[in-house]
Amino acid sequence: MSFGRWLLERYRPGGSFVHRADPRLKLLVTLAFIASVTATPSPAWPAFLALATLEMVLLLGSRISFTSLLKAALVAAPFVLVALPTL
Repeated sequence: MSFGRWLLERYRPGGSFVHRADPRLKLLVTLAFIASVTATPSPAWPAFLALATLEMVLLLGSRISFTSLLKAALVAAPFVLVALPTL
């Protein structure tokens, strides 16, 4: 298996409300979520908890397995490890 095939996420068909949503809406929600996370000051832990709860609700609503989410998150792991000493 080549690196490119490992890095690219496979399409997973489904019938959840997240799968049926308009792609433009999904893009808008994703960009708004990223902007919210980056604009939140680091001491505002309740806001981060609210954002994590929203993320979990959407994950559970999409019926995507948690293990597949963790596999996709491995791409960001090196960046998280570099950022940890700054906290």
